[in-house]
Amino acid sequence: MGLGGIKLAEYADPRAVSRGVGIAANAASIVDRRVRRSDDVSVVTGRVASASGIADYFNVDVVFADFESRIIDYDCDCPAAARFDGMCKHCVALTVAYFAQPKSFEEIGDGRAAVSPGRTTSEALAQCLAARSDATPVRVGALAVDAAAGTVHLAVHLAYDGRFWSMDLTVEGPRGTYVVR
Repeated sequence: MGLGGIKLAEYADPRAVSRGVGIAANAASIVDRRVRRSDDVSVVTGRVASASGIADYFNVDVVFADFESRIIDYDCDCPAAARFDGMCKHCVALTVAYFAQPKSFEEIGDGRAAVSPGRTTSEALAQCLAARSDATPVRVGALAVDAAAGTVHLAVHLAYDGRFWSMDLTVEGPRGTYVVR
């Protein structure tokens, strides 16, 4: 199976790779398969079945660059994605499924976002940071601020539950909000 030159071991630990390949082997485990290509970036999204019973499916996004030869961003709403470094098994499964059967992914080319509803990727951050031609006041939380081109408001939430640290970073700008978990 070719992965466009991508070495999954550079993005995920061996256990996540092994489990993700197993998930991808069952075509019914990944639904709502979509891909949107623009310039040299491809955004692949899908819903990957949960094996743990926490949810039926997890929303997964993987962003490829350089004509699908490297991964530049990935996101999953499973608990493991928030706790561990690297890709979770769901991100691996989506990546493997995409390269194994790219025609099974619906091409999104009409301007609709390929990203799962309610979720954002680094493309959203790029839009948030995009320069504006005006300096119209922008509402950030409860405050209205003059937003010069390229400026953003950062909100950091750092938490410790007695065992694990977690952090959410919210970037608010003239074109929207981007959340990193």
